[in-house]
Amino acid sequence: MRPNISLLHATYRRSASPIEVKESWLKLADRPDLVEYIFAMDADDGVTLLHTEGHTRVINPPGNGQVTAVRNWNTAAAVANGDLLMVIADDLFPPLSWDTALVELVGSLDTSRASFAIKVTDSSIKDEVLVRHPVISRAFYQRHGLFSDEYRGVYCDNDFTVRAFWQSVILDGRSLTLEHRHPSDN
Repeated sequence: MRPNISLLHATYRRSASPIEVKESWLKLADRPDLVEYIFAMDADDGVTLLHTEGHTRVINPPGNGQVTAVRNWNTAAAVANGDLLMVIADDLFPPLSWDTALVELVGSLDTSRASFAIKVTDSSIKDEVLVRHPVISRAFYQRHGLFSDEYRGVYCDNDFTVRAFWQSVILDGRSLTLEHRHPSDN
């Protein structure tokens, strides 16, 4: 049986509508009917609230100028129903058939029993080891959660990578290359 995928999109004051990101992910999926898309945002992000009205979303208290990506991803994960949970952001875009590529990486693993994370490529840095936009199995989430609440954004990837390495299995999904449209890798 093909696993359902929950896309956890923490959005923060994106200059363009975050709906553009959602549309890209769903348009490039082979089976968009098996993709659950959840926006997560702060209550003081008025423009994003307007753009995402009528879409599945979680709204957290105002961030008061603090980075809240980790809190928003964790809140989205808490309401997600997918067999695979995938962390995405305002500047992350998929290739064609990204969902089929994930399903092929998972193979015959039972996502409800096998605790694993998938390391995809989202950076031009050669031999990048950080699991920066993790994809996790339902079993991983139930046993270990997603990001540690002690982080807001910076270094959460480092912490997640170490925890996944010590507590679970990391599948090599670097054949799936995502486009990370941020200003710099430095």
